[in-house]
Amino acid sequence: MGWYVAHMLRDSDTDERRHGPEKGNERRGFGRLRRERSGRWSAAYTGPDTRLHRAAATFDAKDDAVAWLSAERKLVDLDVWTPPADRLAVKKATGKTLRQFSGDWLETRRTKRGPIKPRTKADYRRLLDRHILPPLGDLSMRNVTADRVNAWYLSLNAQTPTERAHAYQLLRAIFTTASDPKVRAVGQNPCQIEGAGQVTRAHRVRTASLDELVVIADNMPERLRLAVLLGAWCALRYGEVAELRRRDVNLRKGVLDVSRGVTWPAGKATIGTPKTDAGSREVHIPPHIIPIVRTSSP
Repeated sequence: MGWYVAHMLRDSDTDERRHGPEKGNERRGFGRLRRERSGRWSAAYTGPDTRLHRAAATFDAKDDAVAWLSAERKLVDLDVWTPPADRLAVKKATGKTLRQFSGDWLETRRTKRGPIKPRTKADYRRLLDRHILPPLGDLSMRNVTADRVNAWYLSLNAQTPTERAHAYQLLRAIFTTASDPKVRAVGQNPCQIEGAGQVTRAHRVRTASLDELVVIADNMPERLRLAVLLGAWCALRYGEVAELRRRDVNLRKGVLDVSRGVTWPAGKATIGTPKTDAGSREVHIPPHIIPIVRTSSP
């Protein structure tokens, strides 16, 4: 009872000093009531976190407001109290299906550098629509259990290990957000399969030899020959090569300014920044291809 007495005095003294008695306010041992101009009743109290918490809506009758305060006080007595706004958010989130939650997650997903890239978003949508939502999408978030996730993972095609790992990574990321204390749509992440999100390269990639690179470049159409050489000798991604512009080529310094890339999500060209901070960089052009770059530039 000491907590209630202290906070009752604190609420009363603080409010009287700051605002004075308000018409329609009713002081209580726990919390306070107020009759609004509309005739409805509002209720509020200072919680164990020393913050003021208000009912999410007003009440038709005073007894209903009193009942809300009594229920809140009981949660404190049982030591299971959490802020009412947090409980309301959990209630809204737990009522969603995986399809609904993942849709919201995809639209609001951000990284440290801002919203996810269009290409990444398109890849996530494809994985959701192809692998995750058909078997799991209509389940409520709380009903996507570890056993169901295990059964779903085993049902994925083992002959496409990279696709399977990416689908698992995405589902795990969604439930990492859902299990965050600020969201609490689920108690814990049901994606607990060790190593399931690791990608093992199915085929060994062999780099072209210097002689093979010469043959490849010589047999490309004239307009694409320089792109092949820059991609190979400057270690550029295809989207970075395709988005290079004249102003990005500094022959005096012998460098390329790589600050953009192009992707084609859903078949539409989308220009953006590189995927990571390290992607924006200056790349030195090997001296032996500078003459080719110079002669290829109008």
